[in-house]
Amino acid sequence: AIIGRDVYASGASLGLQDGKASGALELKQDADRVFVTISDGSGALIRTLDLGKATAGMSAFEWDGKTDAGTTARGGTYTFQVTAARGNATISAEPMMAGRVDGVSLTNGIRLNLQGGGDINMADIKRIL
Repeated sequence: AIIGRDVYASGASLGLQDGKASGALELKQDADRVFVTISDGSGALIRTLDLGKATAGMSAFEWDGKTDAGTTARGGTYTFQVTAARGNATISAEPMMAGRVDGVSLTNGIRLNLQGGGDINMADIKRIL
């Protein structure tokens, strides 16, 4: 029943396909400012997204594949970090990767096979959409 469903899981990777990527984050408390920084495989900063204010809990975001320089990034896997603050205090933020489940493997526990490649442990799932 989970095949074909979108999931959010603990992790900080973004799969850019057809100029689109999505991810999520979980905040322990409300934040005045939330930023997502996206880096390529070599660790070079590609894009900074200003998400503005966010309430405690899980929030999704989308990346249009554009770099800070205005060019379009190549399809592939990127990593991201979340920075959040309220006033001068840093707010704890957990990055969440998003993906569509293509299959389930029962080798070494229950693992979900995500569209575009990659497997995640069923225990790492935070939300099924």
